Amino acid sequence: SFDCIVLTSPSAVKIFMGLLVKECFDFRKIPKIMVCGPGTAEEFVKHGIKPDLVAEEHFGVEGLLEIARLKLKEGDRILRFRSDKTDESLACELRKTGASVSDVILYRNIPVKYERLPDFDSVVFASSSAAESFVKNWGLEILKGKDVVAIGKPTLETLRELKCKSNIILAKAATMNACIETLAERFIERRIG
Repeated sequence: SFDCIVLTSPSAVKIFMGLLVKECFDFRKIPKIMVCGPGTAEEFVKHGIKPDLVAEEHFGVEGLLEIARLKLKEGDRILRFRSDKTDESLACELRKTGASVSDVILYRNIPVKYERLPDFDSVVFASSSAAESFVKNWGLEILKGKDVVAIGKPTLETLRELKCKSNIILAKAATMNACIETLAERFIERRIG
């Protein structure tokens, strides 16, 4: 009964597709798919599905809202899937387009306790929950003197809220490739400088 579904992470797509496969759902019945960037779109492509609306820049909520304002019509019925760690702000913004939005928790983030931390010089946090889990496992002290890359502004804000004083670098775009490129540029700057 929905015109469009919205997923904002590769993890959400994996879980969503797992549920559809488990239920033997006919993929042809999936409504339009809106995602926040190429990483999330790529996860759908692995299942033979090409999302209809993909943020081309400003990956994350900002890019998704740009597309929504252009493509959604008043009265469109949107199903927005999210984790329990994500707030309802995206659903609220989507409603401002005149769409009717059902905001559904698809999965819950459960911290994992690790026995051992490998040696590292840098760390990339691909989500706020990853940063929170890392700090719960290992604390902030271990990040001193390390390069810490945040995939996007929400993750950067979480690191600041956690009082991380390390050298935090915001990735050029909210993708894993951009995180790696940003980190590589930092290493090159150090070698040249």
